[in-house]
Amino acid sequence: IRWVLGEQSAKALRGGKMQDVIFEGADTRKPAQFSEVALLLTDCEKQLGSEFHEIEIMRRVNRDGGGEYYFNGQPCRLKDIHKLFMDTGVGRTSYSIMAQGQIDQILSSKPEERRVVFEEAAGITKYKSQRREAMNKLALTEQNLARVTDVINEVARQIGSLKRQAAKAMRYKRLSFRLRQLALAHGAHQWQGLSATLAELDTRVTGLRADADTRRATLEEKSRGLDEFKARRSALTQSVQDAQQSVFDLRSQKEAAENQSGLAEVKRLGLAERLDAGKDNVTELEMQLRELASQVDTGSQDKQMQLSLLGSSDAVFQDRNRELAVLEGDMTRLEQQLSQEKFHLLQIESVVARLRTDSSGLEVDARTSQHKYDTLSQELDQLRSAVEGATSALAEASQKVQEARAEQSRANEAAHVAQASLQEITQKFREAQRRLQEIDRNLAQKTARLKLLQQLQEKWEGFGEGAKALLQGRFSGLLGDQKLVPITQGLEVRAEYAKALEALLGASVEAISVADLGTAQKILNQLEADQIGSVCLQVSGFRSQVSDGDLPPGLRPATEAVANLDPSHPATGLLSACYLADDLGVFLEYWKANPAFSFLMVATPKGDLVDRRGLIYGGHHKKPANSIVQREVDLRETGKAVVSEQKAHDDQRAVIDQLNAALADAEAALEARRAEVLAASQQASVLHTEEKNAQRAHDDARNKLQRLENDLASFKREHDEALERLAKAQAQLAEAYAGVEAQKAKIAGVETTLTAKRADRDQQKESLAQARLELAERR
Repeated sequence: IRWVLGEQSAKALRGGKMQDVIFEGADTRKPAQFSEVALLLTDCEKQLGSEFHEIEIMRRVNRDGGGEYYFNGQPCRLKDIHKLFMDTGVGRTSYSIMAQGQIDQILSSKPEERRVVFEEAAGITKYKSQRREAMNKLALTEQNLARVTDVINEVARQIGSLKRQAAKAMRYKRLSFRLRQLALAHGAHQWQGLSATLAELDTRVTGLRADADTRRATLEEKSRGLDEFKARRSALTQSVQDAQQSVFDLRSQKEAAENQSGLAEVKRLGLAERLDAGKDNVTELEMQLRELASQVDTGSQDKQMQLSLLGSSDAVFQDRNRELAVLEGDMTRLEQQLSQEKFHLLQIESVVARLRTDSSGLEVDARTSQHKYDTLSQELDQLRSAVEGATSALAEASQKVQEARAEQSRANEAAHVAQASLQEITQKFREAQRRLQEIDRNLAQKTARLKLLQQLQEKWEGFGEGAKALLQGRFSGLLGDQKLVPITQGLEVRAEYAKALEALLGASVEAISVADLGTAQKILNQLEADQIGSVCLQVSGFRSQVSDGDLPPGLRPATEAVANLDPSHPATGLLSACYLADDLGVFLEYWKANPAFSFLMVATPKGDLVDRRGLIYGGHHKKPANSIVQREVDLRETGKAVVSEQKAHDDQRAVIDQLNAALADAEAALEARRAEVLAASQQASVLHTEEKNAQRAHDDARNKLQRLENDLASFKREHDEALERLAKAQAQLAEAYAGVEAQKAKIAGVETTLTAKRADRDQQKESLAQARLELAERR
């Protein structure tokens, strides 16, 4: 029992660990995986303050150390178990369970320790525990309050920025919504255009595909014909190639045969010529042999004479050869001298070209410097006038800047006023939105409740199975076209008499009105045959006797509980002998004094009921869970509330629309003021920029004027220096021209001498050739 009630110490259970309570197994049974004990308590609802007649407490522990607690089969916490048995004297640490040695411990312990037992017996442990938990929660709440205070202080510093951000966010939401609508409209317009274009393109694609298919079929047909022609052409080409190869082979054979024939003819002619030449040579050799034989005798004399002539001719050849060598040496020297002179002339000409280029460049520089000097003089005059204009422009720009700053200040004040107005309207708009949200929430709740009541009404909840079968039309074949309705349908019950009417009707609240007893008998027989259920039927024409005479104060007919009751309604017969009493005690006193008063039942608005048979139903009446009359009242009242809430919603929506329009106007005004501020700021910035630009232009003009004056002096010096360099370069150029003329004259003399030498050389070469010819002839 102590373990089930939540004991956490294994030593208190005489064990070493909590898993010791699990069965470890035996010879015939394997070990269990968990241990479970359930404690069933009966007739304890008063002691434990529970609404259950029986309570089952169960604890389960697993081998891994995990455990669970269950209250009537539902998982719960150990804290819930402790709360359940607190202040009852039963528990893990209470005095109801005394372990070994605990009595001695109580008797011998300190008073502070014994106080725990006394407090448990006095029943204040529960309240001390609740007080301790409450104090802990209060401490935690104080900490949370301190944190909340810090957060509030921090948020208070950020609220100004957040308001501006909220205003921007609200404006952004409206603009984004408008942009989304415009984007959707633009997208729809584009989609329509693209759809039309796509349909047109689809039509064109269909036509082009048909044309392409036709052309593809034609192309395939022509391709097949072309393939056939290509095959025939390939065959013909192959035949032509074979024929050409045959012709080429025959031509090659013919040419080879002709070549062999010509070669053989040439060989034959050559052999014939050689044979004739050989014969002539033989004849000639024979004649020379005879001549040589006759000249042998005279050869010795001729040889001596020829040797003497050869010696004299050789001496002449050597002399002329030496003269030619001397002459060629002179010519070589003159040619070298001519090359040197020409090279020197080229150097002089290059110097002349360089001097000419320098002179031209210096002349150009002199003219350029003169032109720059004149240009700078003109620019200097213009710049002086520009400096005067910049000074006047600077003064005018400063005046405009002062005026623009004044206009900017005025626009800022107007923008602040518009901002304050916008904030006020925004606050009203937010309050209206909050009110609209509340109305929406209430409307949604009441609409949901109305739908729920309508669904319950449509399903005929609260009626018995037999009544449901009749109302759902399952006996239409038996009753024909006769439509059955409950007696409560069409009753406009006043809300304050709903409980009284429920009490008066009692079980007959589920009654269904039928025309006659025969119909009622048929329905009851069918329900009995089908074993569907029972039903309460109200037959028309039966009414109770209403008491004659005046009614006492505080008592009125029960029909007044229904507004606009039709006398022919079935409920009129049920309520004919029933009354409504303002107070139960007053009526009982009246009935006691007047026992002859005739009535069927009397009910109070609270739901108390007095039956003619002497039965009195009273006390505290809880609202029934599925009251048919109350559901009718709730359905009607909820419908009215939904209509009212809807009207309030529409009115609030109209207010929000007005505020939204005012907010839009205020924002437009603010935007206009901001635009004015922006325009004024931009104008001031532009004018300030113009002032700076004018100041900068003035300073630049002054700096440029000073720089141009310095440049003008510098150009003057450079111009004078360029003129001096030009005079020097022209003098050097004249000297170079004179050197070129002298060098050309010298080269002309050398060339004349060289021409004469060349003529002598030619004569010497001719004499040498004649001598060489004579020497060769003599040799």
